[in-house]
Amino acid sequence: LADSANPVAFGTANVWNALTLPYLDTPATNPLFSNLEDDSGNPTSIGLQFTGLVDSFTCGACADGIFSDFIYLNSGVLDWQLTGLVPGGIADLYFYGFGTSGQSYRTFNMALDTTGGGSLNGTYTVDSVTGVYAGNIQVSSTGSILGEMQVISGQASWSGFQVFEETPVPEPSTLTLLGIGVVLIAIRRARRP
Repeated sequence: LADSANPVAFGTANVWNALTLPYLDTPATNPLFSNLEDDSGNPTSIGLQFTGLVDSFTCGACADGIFSDFIYLNSGVLDWQLTGLVPGGIADLYFYGFGTSGQSYRTFNMALDTTGGGSLNGTYTVDSVTGVYAGNIQVSSTGSILGEMQVISGQASWSGFQVFEETPVPEPSTLTLLGIGVVLIAIRRARRP
């Protein structure tokens, strides 16, 4: 699903996979997941911090892949924060719902700080089957993205996410200075006997 939404970002590398919390047999308060793994299983500097009571369900064999485990809310909101991203960078996110057709009541909203300014100013509806793509999200100066899982009606079921950090493109002025420097070095070398 993420690959279809943005093949450049979510093609073969630099992705996060399941938000699997099978060991949360009872609700946990403010759980923190540090050193999330990339798609190759390597630990990274990125973490996920929740604020509030988090409850999850392990469905086991009733669904495939990331859809077998999910965080759920029956009402209200659940605040979270991704940390350890490149400060001031740009990220693309893909959020997954429960993934089962016929359970549209599990669709929920995901509010995000899209500008890195500290306020939730963008809302994305996470479809229970197809999820949702949120592109061009500005990472804060501290390297974080704020978000909030919000119940629309019924139950909000969040089974996973993927994030891709875009490689910064140098500004035109930076490229110009780099070009001038290369030319000056070439002229200096040409003048040497």
